[in-house]
Amino acid sequence: MDMCDAVRMMVSLSGMSHREIAAKLGKSDAYVSVMVGSMCSGRDVGIRTLAAIADACGYDLSLVDRETGKGITLG
Repeated sequence: MDMCDAVRMMVSLSGMSHREIAAKLGKSDAYVSVMVGSMCSGRDVGIRTLAAIADACGYDLSLVDRETGKGITLG
């Protein structure tokens, strides 16, 4: 699964609309749509932006060591 698919799945599973997520972030109605579109078109979106959207959706971001499987949660 790539970043675009993961973010779209996270937003979908949250059960919230882009508008609701943007409101939780104190952003404009179109903010989440623009950010997800940016991620899906290969443009860089900062980790803080991604973490904020994940948090608004009820998720944490994690870094996972490929060898040991140990993770570090960002949030």
